[in-house]
Amino acid sequence: MEPDLLHNIFLPPPPNPTMFHHPSLSWLCAGLISAVAIILFSLFILLRKNKHPGLPPSPPTIPLVGNLHQLGSLPHCSLRALAQRHGPVMLLHLGSVPTVIVSSAAAAQDVLKIHDLDFATRPNTSLTDRLFYGSRDIVFARYGDYWRQVRRVSVLHLLSPKQVQSFRRVWKEEANLLVHRIRETSGQPTNISVMLVGFVTDIFCRVAFGKKHFTDEESGSGRVHRLLMETMAVLGSFPVRDFLPWLGWIDQLSGLDAKVRKVVTEIDAFIEKVLDEHATTITTNNNDMVDFVDILLSLDSLVEGESLGRDDIKAIILVRTFISLHEDI
Repeated sequence: MEPDLLHNIFLPPPPNPTMFHHPSLSWLCAGLISAVAIILFSLFILLRKNKHPGLPPSPPTIPLVGNLHQLGSLPHCSLRALAQRHGPVMLLHLGSVPTVIVSSAAAAQDVLKIHDLDFATRPNTSLTDRLFYGSRDIVFARYGDYWRQVRRVSVLHLLSPKQVQSFRRVWKEEANLLVHRIRETSGQPTNISVMLVGFVTDIFCRVAFGKKHFTDEESGSGRVHRLLMETMAVLGSFPVRDFLPWLGWIDQLSGLDAKVRKVVTEIDAFIEKVLDEHATTITTNNNDMVDFVDILLSLDSLVEGESLGRDDIKAIILVRTFISLHEDI
């Protein structure tokens, strides 16, 4: 038998190249793949919900991003719209951070009054840890023995009725200076807001540090106010690493890390200088007004607790400054 004839008998004809590229077959494969993907995703969501059955309702999330994309440029409006769809208590995933949103008076009462101890601890962030010495202050410290002791120091020593009464002389003197400055500008355009900010800052500098003018070119009160504004600007920023750790490098590229480092360095240098000055000239005369730094340095330890470290004093002074000035400004 001839070789060509054997070849034709035992070898099948070459396949038609178009038989595997039929349009209907391609659409069928794409549909099957999509259906399988939808089924798997639905099973994943169902299993995830069943794993945590006690969680509040939550809008659909995107992997890695969570619900961040749903906040938009007006988060308060977006949260209101989401609450109308999912209820007054809902769960949002802000990147990798699960967050419960409460948007009704009844739910807020449950959180802030009935179960207040369960929600007493504020979440620590990379910014508060860096700015406030590991969150060793009364605002961001975890609820526990240390927080209760720091609060006791604030109530019994820093803001006791006797101590507050001793500040009256400072208030009167600064009020007289403010009136004098306003009189000097009689008949001229005057920015009262700037004067009031300086008035409040000068009072606090004298109450907290014992004086408002330092040896630097920049006055103490002016420097405190500038540092306050810079720190508030940093605290109002969005640290990507806290919500999307895998994109934490963006904080360095955006300059946020450099800003935080600059503010922390300047604040620490300022408070260190104040502490060093008070450590050598601490007030012992009961007739003189004792400032916050004097009181904190005179405490050997927190009431019935561990020693009051230098970073603890810095954090208490810094946050006390923010609370006092921000409320008045």
